[in-house]
Amino acid sequence: MEEGKVYSVVLKNDKTLKQFFERFYVLPKDIKYSKEKREFLEENKFVLSGEDVINGKNGYIVERPGKKLTRDQVEIIKKDTGSQRAKAKKYNVSVGTINKIMNNKY
Repeated sequence: MEEGKVYSVVLKNDKTLKQFFERFYVLPKDIKYSKEKREFLEENKFVLSGEDVINGKNGYIVERPGKKLTRDQVEIIKKDTGSQRAKAKKYNVSVGTINKIMNNKY
């Protein structure tokens, strides 16, 4: 086993898989990643306590980045008029992100 980041998959208050997926992206290994992407994934993977994951048998687990928009930006988007698609293009985010903002779920 190589030296690397050690991260506990289960945190103290975890009760559901949803909480896990709010913190991580889980990427299947059977996809044909380019050499650069595979190197990036290998460089940034976490070393976990499960032997299968440590040995790379069950996919990559990558920490999920924080939110892209600040609270002030969210308020500006909410007050902006126009379609969700137009807002997404204007603010360089996905339509799904705009939808979450408009439904107070972001």
